[in-house]
Amino acid sequence: MKSYQTTYILVLCLFVFSACSKLPPGLRSNQFEQRFPVARCGGKVQVKDPDPAVIYGQYINPDQGIWLLTPYVTLKPPRYTKNQEDLDYIDDMHDFLLTRIEDKFEREKWVEDIVPYDMESLGEKRDTVVSQMVSKAVTLDTINYGNWNVPPELIRSDVPGYSLFMFIDGQVGFNEVTGYQNLLYLFVIDNQTRKTTYADYMRYECDVRNVNGLDKILDYAYLKLLALRFPKEFKKEGE
Repeated sequence: MKSYQTTYILVLCLFVFSACSKLPPGLRSNQFEQRFPVARCGGKVQVKDPDPAVIYGQYINPDQGIWLLTPYVTLKPPRYTKNQEDLDYIDDMHDFLLTRIEDKFEREKWVEDIVPYDMESLGEKRDTVVSQMVSKAVTLDTINYGNWNVPPELIRSDVPGYSLFMFIDGQVGFNEVTGYQNLLYLFVIDNQTRKTTYADYMRYECDVRNVNGLDKILDYAYLKLLALRFPKEFKKEGE
């Protein structure tokens, strides 16, 4: 696990201006990307991060490892999606962003390893599983983690410690109502107690395809997780 000091330095990038990194040639040459080029984030990534007023039972054992389940990413296309080539672009962008997230977690050594997990394989249960987790994360008055049972589909008996389930609900291109607003959810699942032991939910304003913006919001979210997991170390850092 990478030290919290290194991650803290990385997250300071939230306060510098973001730029568009180049996408792979196959995406950059797509007609959709030419019609809707990847937008800059307009300065630092704007994050709306509401936290619950009251929290019970939130605890992550610092001696237990965390494994990342294959992140679940959904991308909403803009209204002006024209043809199959546009839809293929959305699919390719999905795969690109998913790989980008996994590469970052591996590169920064944020987790023990990545556990392959295909949400699509759940079929009709997928939306129910996701909504069951999300509905509690966005309840901003009180969260009692001791009562937060995890759907059995997310429990991994082959993982000895914790699983990290990430869900990103992104908007490709500009939306007239929400702009470039995306949603990020993080859930740390205790596979032994079969309960959620930590959850985070935030909105961030940036073109979801902007990989610099994606890196920054992941840094932001993971720093919060580290501060909870290693409170003594972070307290010393702030003294």
